[in-house]
Amino acid sequence: METSIVGVGVGITDRFRTVVEEKIAKIETFAARAQRLDVKVTHRVYRNGQVPEETVELTLIGKGPVVRAEATDGDKCV
Repeated sequence: METSIVGVGVGITDRFRTVVEEKIAKIETFAARAQRLDVKVTHRVYRNGQVPEETVELTLIGKGPVVRAEATDGDKCV
């Protein structure tokens, strides 16, 4: 499966790439027809003193419907 990892306002670390590769192995068992996985990480810093957040968006493209998921947390590897 083709994989694309993009960071917006944040660098993509080797640790994060390792976590993504481990998760891809699980995805491939559930979605055998998947052709491409796009991972987008966005770093947000708030001016009012809130803790910075990382948003990770996944888009799984293949034969059939497109599957999207999004999560926000202080740590992108959770």
